[in-house]
Amino acid sequence: MDAALPLDKLMDELSLESVNEDGSSDSDTKGKMHVVLVSTGSFNPPTFMHLRLFELARDALNSKGFHVVGGYMSPVNDAYKKKGLLPAEHRISMCQLACNTSEFVMVDTWEAKQSSFQRSLTVLSRIRSFFSDNGLIPNGMLVLLVP
Repeated sequence: MDAALPLDKLMDELSLESVNEDGSSDSDTKGKMHVVLVSTGSFNPPTFMHLRLFELARDALNSKGFHVVGGYMSPVNDAYKKKGLLPAEHRISMCQLACNTSEFVMVDTWEAKQSSFQRSLTVLSRIRSFFSDNGLIPNGMLVLLVP
């Protein structure tokens, strides 16, 4: 089952160069390696610390010269069979509610909606391919797993 990757919180971030009011370009992100942060897990439930890890990773990477364009929480599929795991639909809803307070973290529902368990590498590869295949980040990109 395919699920669209949300882009609403990173559309402004994706422009490599923005034009200022005086017509000059702002190239703060030009030439920087673009990064998308991804966290996989049960999110049973998502916590404040899950979101805080995204912020800490973004700040650390930005300070090292990278450009973090967004982040995704990817709840695990029900086939994970963790004891006490709530149904995916509930965990997706909780993640979406948690992400309402974030300016850059969104929920990728693809993993949770698959018919079988997916490895983290599959999730990361899918997100990287999406950005590459759609030309959203032309000068390369790194997808990092947030613990």
